[in-house]
Amino acid sequence: MAIQNQTAHQKSIFKRQLTVLWLCRLIEPISLTILFPFINDMMEHVLPPTTPRSTIGRYSGLVESVFSIASFSCMYQYGRLSDSRGRKPVILCGLVGISASLVMLGLSRSYWMVLLARTLSGCLCGNASVLRAALGEITTQDNESWIYPLWSIGWDLSILCGPLIGAALAQPAEQYPGSWIAKITFFREFPFFLPCAVAAGFAGLAFVLMFFLFEETLPATVNHEEGLDVADEDTTRSETTPLLLPKKAPVKPTMSARQLVVIPAVRNVLVSNFPMALCFSLRGVLSIFLSLFILPVAQRKLGTSTLYRAFAGVWIACFALPPVMNTLARRDAHDGANSRWISEDGRLLRMWWLMGPLMVLYTMGDLVFPLNMLALNVAAPDQSVLGAINGISSSVAALARAMGPVTIGFIYSIGAQHHNALVWFVFVGVSFTGAIQAWFVKGRPKTPRVAAE
Repeated sequence: MAIQNQTAHQKSIFKRQLTVLWLCRLIEPISLTILFPFINDMMEHVLPPTTPRSTIGRYSGLVESVFSIASFSCMYQYGRLSDSRGRKPVILCGLVGISASLVMLGLSRSYWMVLLARTLSGCLCGNASVLRAALGEITTQDNESWIYPLWSIGWDLSILCGPLIGAALAQPAEQYPGSWIAKITFFREFPFFLPCAVAAGFAGLAFVLMFFLFEETLPATVNHEEGLDVADEDTTRSETTPLLLPKKAPVKPTMSARQLVVIPAVRNVLVSNFPMALCFSLRGVLSIFLSLFILPVAQRKLGTSTLYRAFAGVWIACFALPPVMNTLARRDAHDGANSRWISEDGRLLRMWWLMGPLMVLYTMGDLVFPLNMLALNVAAPDQSVLGAINGISSSVAALARAMGPVTIGFIYSIGAQHHNALVWFVFVGVSFTGAIQAWFVKGRPKTPRVAAE
């Protein structure tokens, strides 16, 4: 009975630890993506009125990239710091930093203040690597096959929630002119404060949960607090109309929803949007299903390295299909009434035959990310460097996110000037390189499972 009670208590602690880490995991992607829906409006708000409208995109791009650049500069240091000071204090400091920088962003009156706020947010948010290290310390070979996919789902959900919060709460006085919130002078003076404050509130809630409910996972720290000898512990790890439109004064709605949907132009857009939205929602459902039910079983039966190689190779097909679809669409544009793949009014026709498989391939390709985390933790020579290794990995990812918009934008412009699909060929080449490299990734060595004492 005592052993059963102890086991139940350990399971309860594990669930609590995992829940807190997963909730903290949502904060960084939300803080990264929350300004995407209103970034151009914010630039018009903080830049001098004489700024040419055609240059707004340059300022927006820099603001979007500086977060990732700053993250790249600091993530490794956070990981290393957590290896010596513990995971919990570093995560707590990161949550405070995100919350404060989001409030600063919402109160920004100038472009330089916006830039500073995003830079600070990136610098102070080193939690990604530390959270991954802590996750690696609470997982075992028995539960890792479903925990890492669940971790990946947290990222998917948060990058959906961030833009939704930003779009729904930015410029509330203009979006909801008849509401009580439109009467508050503060929200007219700081139109982008509300979404930033909500995101900061999420970070604050995560701080409270982490502070009161989370127990330190760094073995050296735990053993020191409990008076244990670290040397006696087993630490071996065996895992795109223009985007910028003229601002308009708030206008109270004068037409009902029924009156709007009977307008042919509006109805056509809504009808054409429905299947695409349905397709992407089904992709989300498929992603969750595969992550929770298929991937864990496949990982146990086939191994991490085999699945990692397979899903890395899927990205080659993901980037090879779009130029084929573009070629078919261009051919139909010349055929006119004889179009087979896309009609003159934009209906996809047979293009769905390729669109459906493409969505499935994208979903399967996403599964490479939880496997990447697992393979990285397995590759760690010792658990004492888990934070540093995840810091390096998160820094590399941040560097890629920082370089991506600028590099791909440059390549796309070259391809557009010469009327070719250069950017897609680059994507195929990069994914092919990644697939080749995936063959060098080793899984966990097969060792006999020792029964728990």
